[in-house]
Amino acid sequence: MNVPKKRHFGLSLHWDERLRQEQYAYCLENQFAIEIRSFAWPDLWNDREQRRALVSLYEQELKDVPLVRSLHGPFQDVIPHAQDRDVRRIAKGRIKEAIEIGARLGVARFIFHTGINTVVTDPNYYVDVVERQVDFWSEIIEEFPHAIICLENMWEPSPSLHRQIIDRIACPRVKVCLDTGHVNVYSKVPLLQWLEELMPHLAHFHLHDNNGDVDSHLAVGTGTTPWTQFVETSLSFPEDAILILELDSLDKQRASLAFLAPGKSGDRCFLDVEK
Repeated sequence: MNVPKKRHFGLSLHWDERLRQEQYAYCLENQFAIEIRSFAWPDLWNDREQRRALVSLYEQELKDVPLVRSLHGPFQDVIPHAQDRDVRRIAKGRIKEAIEIGARLGVARFIFHTGINTVVTDPNYYVDVVERQVDFWSEIIEEFPHAIICLENMWEPSPSLHRQIIDRIACPRVKVCLDTGHVNVYSKVPLLQWLEELMPHLAHFHLHDNNGDVDSHLAVGTGTTPWTQFVETSLSFPEDAILILELDSLDKQRASLAFLAPGKSGDRCFLDVEK
């Protein structure tokens, strides 16, 4: 028996204002979600006036864009589990301001990284890291009861750390953002294992491709990511899962959509797969 399942697609917005206008039009036509990523980059967090100006610009842009929205928060040098209290305080300040910005822009879903350095081999190190991560994100969700926090994988070699952190927090507003490109470059276990182990917590995806060597953000289907497994497993994704095409051009995003859902890129906002 064929049972169709549908998943909501979305586009990661470009940092160039002109190119964003093209993406808004495409997303409105197809009722796609949008993800704001301009606030992810570290240079912006060194210039408060530039941040304020960018927030005002997005407020104007989004007035006529009634779509589901997410925001990718700052991640470079943001270390929630830092032992140094001042470093941890700065990380918390960055995260809190990103959520406050998102609230102004009509965002409820936020994507952050754990910032965990996985080259350390001492297992005791990770016991402490998980403990501090749990404390950090528990405080954030208590302070911001409207926010959904999606923790994205970066250098993690397996889903184990994400699973430990999320299971310990045990809050339905703390979920996983699974980045397929990061799995393909940095993981020591296959994509299918990530999907299966984190399935109940998978709320958000960053979809892009590479050849397993560099995080090159190629169009989906042009690298070595096992997309057949991904599409087949998507039958079990949670109903609120959003699949963001995290690519640097609308052409790549369209090509990726055509690869994942051939023939359905003109008027569909969902990935349809049958089993």
